[in-house]
Amino acid sequence: MKRWKYTIVLLLTVLVGGCSSAANNNMEAEITISPNEQKYQKAEECFKNGNYEDAKIYYEELDGYEDSGIKRKECVIAIANQLKDSGDYQGAIDYLADAKEYSEASNIISVCYLELGKQNYQDEDYEKAKECLSLSREKEAIELLSDCDYQTAVNYYKKGKYKKAKKIFRELKAYKQSKLYIEKCNAKIQAESEFLEIQYAVNQSDEDIDGNLYKNGNGILAFNTDIPLDDWVGLGGKYVTYTRPESSIHFRLVNVGKETIINPVVKFQFDGVIVKWVDDEFEGEDYVNGISGYATVVLRLYDNLAAKGSSSDYMLNMSEAYFSNGSSGTVTITVSGDNYQARQYTIPLKLK
Repeated sequence: MKRWKYTIVLLLTVLVGGCSSAANNNMEAEITISPNEQKYQKAEECFKNGNYEDAKIYYEELDGYEDSGIKRKECVIAIANQLKDSGDYQGAIDYLADAKEYSEASNIISVCYLELGKQNYQDEDYEKAKECLSLSREKEAIELLSDCDYQTAVNYYKKGKYKKAKKIFRELKAYKQSKLYIEKCNAKIQAESEFLEIQYAVNQSDEDIDGNLYKNGNGILAFNTDIPLDDWVGLGGKYVTYTRPESSIHFRLVNVGKETIINPVVKFQFDGVIVKWVDDEFEGEDYVNGISGYATVVLRLYDNLAAKGSSSDYMLNMSEAYFSNGSSGTVTITVSGDNYQARQYTIPLKLK
């Protein structure tokens, strides 16, 4: 019996001693975690807490340990997103300058350039907006680029730079009101070349020079008659006269250009109206048989017209003329000079 007791005591001693040895080994294992692992765990904790800058530094120092390279990239993207979400779009772009190979970085840069473009668009800096938008792949950026061109062209138009505006509107084709603006630009460009301006009105006597002076074909000339139209019909009912004494087309030439116009000429070509006689200073042309009148009247100003200068006021007496269409007609006024290409303006004529 005594031998068995000793044996049991001995076995228990061995077992206890073995457990103590295993515990010591575990403690040693915990104490001997590698420096890289310790740094990795710190990096993970920083990343989890949103401290991406410190996490990135740790991952960089690990130099490829475990998945530290992938984790570093995630830190770069996270930091760039923070900058973008805070509105620091240029900061995000600059931060990702050396990380463009990441697809996520490329997407962030594209969005940031869109937002910068939109900011410049709101500030009406369309050239700067275009620079930013052209670096974005976003659909909204592509659409906004066209509007930058459109607004640039509109600004050119407002500043009187019609040729530049027209060039952009033509490139935009049917975008918004581009076609309408092209027509307006053409009209302005034509008007700029017409630096010899004719101003005209209707006056009811040679002494009357008041009234609304129209310019270059933008008015209607209305004459009075002192006899009811039904009371005066001649030559088989074809011709009706307006008989207000000394009704006249009052006009003058104005040189709004920068050079002297040599020997200006004004020509009135009537359609639906016959002028029976003309004053001495006017020349009657295209004699109309049957009623002893003229369809064309010409005035030659043998004096040159200086730049920014105005001619005398002239009166083309119309008291003896006939509306051959009853009570309406037209006159085409042609202005020209030795050094000025002829311009024509067709103006409605009517009886009041």
